[in-house]
Amino acid sequence: MSAISERTGHDCKTARKYIRQGLVAPKYKPRAPRAMLLEPFESHLRERVAACPELTGTRLLRENREPGYRGGKTAMYDFLREVRPPVVPAFQARFETPAGRPAQVDVAEFRVEFANEPGLECKVWLLAMLLGQSRLTVGAVRDAPGPAHRLALPHGGLRALRWRNARDRVRPQEDRGAGRAGRGQAHRLG
Repeated sequence: MSAISERTGHDCKTARKYIRQGLVAPKYKPRAPRAMLLEPFESHLRERVAACPELTGTRLLRENREPGYRGGKTAMYDFLREVRPPVVPAFQARFETPAGRPAQVDVAEFRVEFANEPGLECKVWLLAMLLGQSRLTVGAVRDAPGPAHRLALPHGGLRALRWRNARDRVRPQEDRGAGRAGRGQAHRLG
């Protein structure tokens, strides 16, 4: 008996009592129904969500505080989760290319301070290029923006670059010319 009480963390008399009693199902009494603070506002919330499903829980909580809702936000958010229609994910078109065709290019500008020149802030450009089907990543850090396609030339055969953002397309003055591409368009190489 003492081994059971040590293992369970209960007194020996308690362990003995439940061993004598055997398996007995617990007898729970049904709880008395309680009025929820949200009940008077449920119909209004259903109407608002049906009319405009993208309304946030915070806004609906604020709207219902004025007429007298004193409940918590979790109760309201849980109710809204049940009432709201399911969100259908938007269709995404995948961009597939044949082998050796376009590469994706990202350019970012950073301001850095080098350890060998403390107090002097420099601007550096990070260029990352993900080559088409091979998924090879090419990267470079430069002190000035330059034509990105020169990085890809040693890897061969690229015919187009896909720039993630039009503003990423930074080229020095002498390299600028006709054929500037907008968002999502390709920059044709030679």
